[in-house]
Amino acid sequence: MRVVTGRILVFSIAILALHHAHAEDRVVPDEFNSAILHLRSVERIETPYIGFAANPAPRRFYKLLKVCLTYGGTEDFKDLLKDANPMVRLMGLACLAKVDVARHAHVFESSMTDRGTVGMLQGCVASQVTVGELARRLVADPDYLEFREWQTPEKRRLTTESSGAQTSHARRRPRS
Repeated sequence: MRVVTGRILVFSIAILALHHAHAEDRVVPDEFNSAILHLRSVERIETPYIGFAANPAPRRFYKLLKVCLTYGGTEDFKDLLKDANPMVRLMGLACLAKVDVARHAHVFESSMTDRGTVGMLQGCVASQVTVGELARRLVADPDYLEFREWQTPEKRRLTTESSGAQTSHARRRPRS
């Protein structure tokens, strides 16, 4: 009888410990909440260099993306998709794209109809883009919002084709 009681006690403690550990997993760190609070004041997504003189951009969205990926989890990112702010919803999509686009394909598919707009500054060209359009671009290239200058031509082609835009190739000067 003592052995059975002892085993039940050990089993009960183990279940409580697992439940407590699981509950702590869902606690959102202050760093994540702080990043989302700062994200609400972000006006646009920027490429690394802006303007005619190619001045370094602050890239607040990109920096906050790194914080969110470090301190948030998949459920946190899905919760961002329910926010009224389109920039916050886009952050949720950007984070899910970095985790695994294929596994969250249904989330991206439903987000493609999101008509909320966010500002973008690519070089010296400012525009407004819908969250739905950016969801399509993230499916084609999960790194799209990082605006890597060393992006391969194949990735640029896929990103451009998914947006329905025409590809423009830079002209090269002939060698002398």
